[in-house]
Amino acid sequence: MIVLLIAVFNFINLSTARAVRRAKEVGIRKTIGAYRSQLITQFLSESFLITCISVALALVLLNIGLPFLNALASKSLALPLTPSFAIALFLFMLLVSLLAGFYPAVYLSGFRPTKVLKGVFNIRSGQRFRQVLVVTQFTFTVILVAGSIIIYKQLGFLRDKDLGFDKSQLIYVETGNLSKKNAQLLMMDLQKQSAITSASSASNSLIDVMNGTIDFEWEGKLPEDKFLITRLNTDPWYLSTTGMKLISGRNFSPEIATDTTTYIINESAARRMGWTPVEALEKSFTLHGVKGLIIGVVEDFHFRPMTASIEPLVFGYMPSRYYSGIMVKAGPNRVRESIALIEELYKKYESATPVHYNFIDQRLENQYQFEQRTGKVVFFFSLLAIFVACLGLYGLATFNAERRTKEIGIRKVLGASVINVGALLSRDFIYLVVLSITIASPVGYFLMRNWLEGFVYRIELNWLFFAAAGSLPLSIAVLTVFYQAVAAARMDPVKSLRSE
Repeated sequence: MIVLLIAVFNFINLSTARAVRRAKEVGIRKTIGAYRSQLITQFLSESFLITCISVALALVLLNIGLPFLNALASKSLALPLTPSFAIALFLFMLLVSLLAGFYPAVYLSGFRPTKVLKGVFNIRSGQRFRQVLVVTQFTFTVILVAGSIIIYKQLGFLRDKDLGFDKSQLIYVETGNLSKKNAQLLMMDLQKQSAITSASSASNSLIDVMNGTIDFEWEGKLPEDKFLITRLNTDPWYLSTTGMKLISGRNFSPEIATDTTTYIINESAARRMGWTPVEALEKSFTLHGVKGLIIGVVEDFHFRPMTASIEPLVFGYMPSRYYSGIMVKAGPNRVRESIALIEELYKKYESATPVHYNFIDQRLENQYQFEQRTGKVVFFFSLLAIFVACLGLYGLATFNAERRTKEIGIRKVLGASVINVGALLSRDFIYLVVLSITIASPVGYFLMRNWLEGFVYRIELNWLFFAAAGSLPLSIAVLTVFYQAVAAARMDPVKSLRSE
């Protein structure tokens, strides 16, 4: 919609700017008896004709570009060849024609023939309106560019943030088709392989864990104090496999029989229960009726997307229960070898079905697919908005140079250089783009702050984002306008002064 509005603004701007060319036409038509309503109908018809040609070209380009858009946005859009679509497209064409052509039609049809035929017509009467449109379209453009930059920075922040565990070369192998015994034997076989650093039984892949419970008690708990805690069933090798850090206490041990009724909690759980990591040790904790002691506290890690804060979590070591998977840490530069071993050893215990596994870092990246697609689409349309806005600016600069042809010639005769004339013609347009950046920055800040509030962990908005967002359209606008201005300034002043 923003890109369409920018295009409509361009049409209005260019139509009113070239009014000087059609002033005498309007004057003659009115002199020979044309009514204003007839002139308005004529200009609206021209607008509709241009829109029809544009839609025809757009449908051709749509068939070419739709696969690219589908790939970019992960959609499966297709052109619907139905009567309802044709009617909607026709109504849309009428609306765009009206939006783009109404003001120019009213403006052009309002010329007074007595003035325009005498050559005292003043094109500057519509200048303020054109300036407002230029400022508006570049404001939209800067907001889009700023949005692209901030989305890119936020996704980079999520990608690089320390999760509290080592996601690199970490593979989760699903064991749903194996018996509990065979799953345990597979895990032990994987631990023996030199290509694999470590392996551990796990009840979850660490990706968006959502198995919270309120069926637990702790030492010193008040009757009305209740909250959800996430539970994971692990084994003594889980922390070393995932790279999680114990900040107090010890890990589970297969050599201590009573560890099957002990627990390890995260910092958030200890804090929620009113303890420091050290104070939590040896405290009584009961989960689903199984009473035991807290033997360790791990550093907080992200087991939910960054749109949620880190919540209380408890690890239990319950080998009698079924584990749904195996967490495997591949050795450095030995991922392919590790995958081959996983497939080979899995077939040893289950040959009827293929092994299912996934890489933890890829699964984490996929959590933000929507944001990634949004960023790509916004970036693409930002470039399109810059192109369309600067195209209109180039047209305005061309008509501005034409209108001031004699002025340019006089200035050159009096000694003005090409650079002087170029700077003079560019100044007004550059001022409008700078004004757009000034307006767009607070609006963009408000919009992107609201978007970032969807993430608990996010970047801080910085004025540099908006400075960068403004500098790109400004630089292109400067080059666009200055190029046209210099081209006009290089004309032979003799031709400029004798032109009528």
